[in-house]
Amino acid sequence: MDSPDKELLRTIHAEIATLSGGVLFDDSKYLSDVQPSETRKRTNIVSAPNESVVKRRFGDVLTPAIIFSYKKRNERRHLLRQMSISTK
Repeated sequence: MDSPDKELLRTIHAEIATLSGGVLFDDSKYLSDVQPSETRKRTNIVSAPNESVVKRRFGDVLTPAIIFSYKKRNERRHLLRQMSISTK
């Protein structure tokens, strides 16, 4: 059973896919659970080093939910990096 936070994130990603014009960050493991295949084909999943790169590429079409998604992914990556440094 998924945690409520994970369910909320899936819901946010489903809304983004529907409403944002398809500008998403690379968290496709959640997207594949909630999107019908037709939507997934039209969705442009973006991986970028930071928000400004995506804004330059797509203009100011980012919603708070998309930025939230990016920041959460970035925080996970940062935590993993910190954990690997502390275990060496």
